[in-house]
Amino acid sequence: MVTVKKVLDVLAEIHPIAKLVWGIVSIGVQILKKQKDTSEQVAELYDVMVSTYREASKPDVLRTLTSLASDYEALFQQTISCIQFLEGYAQQCFLGRLIDTKTSDKVKRIRERFQKLENNLHLRVTEEVARMSIEAKKQDEIEKYIKKLEAASDSSDKLCPKSTCMKGTRVQAIGVIENWIDGRNGGTLWCRGMAGTGKSSLMATLHERFTIRASGRLVNEDAVGLDKRACAATRGACLAAFIRYDRSTARSTTADKLIYTTDTLIPTIAHSLCGMNPDIRAAIADVVKDNPSAAKMSPSSAEEQFRLLLQQPLTGIRGLENGPSLVIIIDGLDECETSKEMLSVLAKGFGPDLPFMRLIVSSRPLGYIVDAFKAAVPPITELDLDPSSEEADQDIRFYIDARFRDIYKMSPSTGFQSLCEKLRAVGNLTNQTQGLFIWAVTICNFIAELPCESRLRKLLNTQKVAIDPLTTLYRKALDAIVSENTDSMDLKKYIHDVLAFLVAFRIPVHVQTFDELVAREPDGPEPSYVLKMLGSVVQISGENMIQPVHRSFFDFLQDEEKCGAIWYVNIMQEQSAIMSRMVAIWGNDH
Repeated sequence: MVTVKKVLDVLAEIHPIAKLVWGIVSIGVQILKKQKDTSEQVAELYDVMVSTYREASKPDVLRTLTSLASDYEALFQQTISCIQFLEGYAQQCFLGRLIDTKTSDKVKRIRERFQKLENNLHLRVTEEVARMSIEAKKQDEIEKYIKKLEAASDSSDKLCPKSTCMKGTRVQAIGVIENWIDGRNGGTLWCRGMAGTGKSSLMATLHERFTIRASGRLVNEDAVGLDKRACAATRGACLAAFIRYDRSTARSTTADKLIYTTDTLIPTIAHSLCGMNPDIRAAIADVVKDNPSAAKMSPSSAEEQFRLLLQQPLTGIRGLENGPSLVIIIDGLDECETSKEMLSVLAKGFGPDLPFMRLIVSSRPLGYIVDAFKAAVPPITELDLDPSSEEADQDIRFYIDARFRDIYKMSPSTGFQSLCEKLRAVGNLTNQTQGLFIWAVTICNFIAELPCESRLRKLLNTQKVAIDPLTTLYRKALDAIVSENTDSMDLKKYIHDVLAFLVAFRIPVHVQTFDELVAREPDGPEPSYVLKMLGSVVQISGENMIQPVHRSFFDFLQDEEKCGAIWYVNIMQEQSAIMSRMVAIWGNDH
């Protein structure tokens, strides 16, 4: 009885009849217990049934429940027939329960059916275990080649998206992109815009939208073999890959420069696609198996690598065209070195044979990118984040107004709000941004750090619109920080030392490393104290990494014509000082 109940308890999770069968078996057993004069043949019949259930309860069998559903259904039916026979047998009088030839034949048939079921279960399990073993070996082989692909990619070092757009902004741009995705023509969309127009925030917003939508549609990701970025086979869009480049985090070096390249872009996209479903994973693994060199090819072979690792395997998979669009986002293409062959590949996209593949690229309109994308056939789709557009002006006004409302709530008195309203701060500051979101972000951070009249008036007292609004903004922010302190000349030097270290270090630095490497001047403030003053232009992430609010701020500090001699950072000189400091501190530990 324990064996039978064990099997039926497990089966009840996947088969609705199992609980009913247990109820019937319980009744049958109680009947047998009450019949002291039960014939030996009938008693053995119950033993045969238990033996069959014992076979069905073996670990190998229970591991293959789903594939043996039809066998269990046959077992249930035979169990019910057996119990019905036992009930009929028990209802007869003593003489009626004497085994006659007819009853004996029926008992024999039931026993033979149970034995056949037991033999079938054993055979099916043997076959299923063998199949699973073959499948496991196949999966191991697939994983071996996927690991080779991963080693050739940047998957382990991928950057996360930047902060998303404020809700209520960039509505029109998002709508244009989503309509383009629904067009499904296998082409490429190029989101272009000058520094500070909010390209990365827009890409981060798309990343968030497609991720949330996909996870919302997923009913049972384990059942369909997809990860959380993917979704069931319904039309829509799923994020297949997100790659962001940022030259401030580059690791490769050449001369005095740190560089990023797109040499591993295609393997990185392929590796990300492997997480979408088992068919894509297996198809790409087969390519790496048959063409080991496909994972690592020279930049000049970008077109062939794109064909081998992406187009060829995806074209051979049935059903993808009926599923959701698979979106690949490349943010900050201008932040890295890209071969002309790679630019040509990105400009063409996946082509008409793979209409469900949607490639989105964002960058500044640098000359070499413009030339490559303008030459694309068919023409590439462009989304220009024009800072002079009415949409940009409305979105920035919306953003500044929302940020200032938050500042008012945090302000201890209503005086600052009244001053802002009197000076029409939101409207006037919006006009000064010239459509640059980073300008709006920086001024709001600057005011939020210390909501006061002096800071507000410094921002508003601009006689004319600057040709380079970011240069004007950064100068005003730094000058304001200095002027708010008494020993302004000394403070200017301390601030310069902190900024020089951050710029020369080249990559985001951890707060602890910053504290160790930035020397405190005699009688000067702690570097960490100075760092806090720079909250409007330098930020600390949740992982305690220090980086600029926007890369353009560090560019500003390296251009003496823009920032002036007092703020200018000489990279070579500062890097030499950092190396000496590192040797002095860490060299003594070894």
